[in-house]
Amino acid sequence: MGGPGLDGQEGFVSVDSQRQHIVQLELPLPNNREWRDFALRLESVRELAPEDWQAHKRAAIAQYFARR
Repeated sequence: MGGPGLDGQEGFVSVDSQRQHIVQLELPLPNNREWRDFALRLESVRELAPEDWQAHKRAAIAQYFARR
């Protein structure tokens, strides 16, 4: 993938079209000031009830801020 959003550079994206999610993403630009580039790789998938999804998001955010 490429275009103006990547400042004229090219990145890579792999999508599972049947499950409709990103499997891998590599961008030549950072998503924060501490990095030179950005990569994302799917490690697992699980289905959650809506209330469990909300609890999962709250726990993930709390864990992120606890590390800072």
